[in-house]
Amino acid sequence: MRRGGGQYSDVVVLQESQGVPDSLTVSHLPLGPTVVFTIHNLVTRHDIQDVGTMSEQHPQLIFENFTTRLGRRVRDVLKFLFPVPKPDATRVLTFDNQNDFVSFRHHTFRAVKGREVQLTEVGPRMELAPYRITLGTLEMDDAETEWVLQPYMNTAKKRRPPVKGPGLWAHMHAPVAWKRDLSAESCRADGSCSFNQTQKSLIKRKKGLAVHTSIICEDNEPVSCKREI
Repeated sequence: MRRGGGQYSDVVVLQESQGVPDSLTVSHLPLGPTVVFTIHNLVTRHDIQDVGTMSEQHPQLIFENFTTRLGRRVRDVLKFLFPVPKPDATRVLTFDNQNDFVSFRHHTFRAVKGREVQLTEVGPRMELAPYRITLGTLEMDDAETEWVLQPYMNTAKKRRPPVKGPGLWAHMHAPVAWKRDLSAESCRADGSCSFNQTQKSLIKRKKGLAVHTSIICEDNEPVSCKREI
């Protein structure tokens, strides 16, 4: 996304599998954050009949149900992708958060009679599910993980919420979802740990209200992390 003066504000990467887009990465320049979304129920502009020409107006933005801390974080990343629109712009992008799936819709509108407005969908449309937020840009291999999606757990015991606190383990400055399998590039004796998708590590919770746990890396070297209370 162009900021002006030959500079860019964001890098957007669309990934696909067998010709079907399945992942969207938004990286804010120059220092991040970077958010990774999985894509669901994609309908492209080519799938919409009589879609017409894409408007080049800067769009009006509508955000619904982004009320949590995570929601506001995702909203801000998406909002700053777009320049400030003119007041009379008739192009609208809607981001509607329902059950942690962000429904994206793209419309134009025009007045028809009196105060009535006619909407025309111009595509594309999709559902975006945030998967990971890192405190850096795409090329920063050692960027800390701010948030990762807690995976689906199919037993009542694993679904039990933590006794206290928001359910996050705080490792250095990187909150990590409770009981989530992580990916660790390296763990060091001072308790710091770098995350990526190549090696597996495991969080183990101690009994009762203990506030410490361990991250066990592939080399079985435990390092300490502390739970947020």
